[in-house]
Amino acid sequence: MSGLPLPAIRLRRRPAAALLSVGVALILASCTRGPDQQSAGTCDLRVAWDPYEPYSYAIGDADPVGYDIDVVTRLAGLLGCQLSFTEMSWSEVLQALEAGNVDVAVGTGYKKERAEWSWYSESYRKEVLGLMVRKGASETLPAASLEELFRQGFIFGKTIDDTYSATMETTFAEFPDLVRPRVSEEENLRRLLEGSIDGVLIEVNVGSALATRLGVAEELEFHPLAFDAGEYRLQMSKASVSEKTVLRLDAAIQQLNASGWLTEALRKYSIHGRDRNR
Repeated sequence: MSGLPLPAIRLRRRPAAALLSVGVALILASCTRGPDQQSAGTCDLRVAWDPYEPYSYAIGDADPVGYDIDVVTRLAGLLGCQLSFTEMSWSEVLQALEAGNVDVAVGTGYKKERAEWSWYSESYRKEVLGLMVRKGASETLPAASLEELFRQGFIFGKTIDDTYSATMETTFAEFPDLVRPRVSEEENLRRLLEGSIDGVLIEVNVGSALATRLGVAEELEFHPLAFDAGEYRLQMSKASVSEKTVLRLDAAIQQLNASGWLTEALRKYSIHGRDRNR
């Protein structure tokens, strides 16, 4: 791969790291380990995150940073409590939330089946899935759908832990010989550059950040084909967070949105929407 070596950033979906205690104000002014237990004093909120630059990541052994981390920290400041962070793989995040071993996860999409044991905050950002291909490939692969691409012999690489829509999965099932097994996002970019796959679906800001960090941004581009991935929220454990707390959190998100803070914070990390090939 080309490019100069950059600071080591912990990659998405690694095993859980040690707990990182951060002395910042917490989201939950009345949080204890039980949803119905309220406290008038200082409380702690256990925040789980998986590496997903530019939304949540860490350089070396430093504390986590990113847009989602900034949002949860700012909300904490508004409500006057304290946070601690635990890095986990995404599957571990979900297991810990369901068990009540952590209180909140950042940057999650609403899933009906998870709502049985989770609270969801109001949305504070959106995501767009883009089809990352080799530089110049977009001109030779005109298509308005994944099916059209597959009919041209397009080879697709799946990503570990990513959830694809029912329509996408139907298309994958129709062309099984053109779909490669799941690997990490970084490994998919390596497969793309070496030519063993022709493209990968990846959140546009995550893809741009990863390509830049690997020093290959000039070798890749996004195809015009893109998909709205929906709105993203904080997900909280019903085993440890009360509904009253969720309502307070929603009010704080509304305040940040009305003030323009959420939009301004996006600029800090150069987060954008469908205008991907800047």
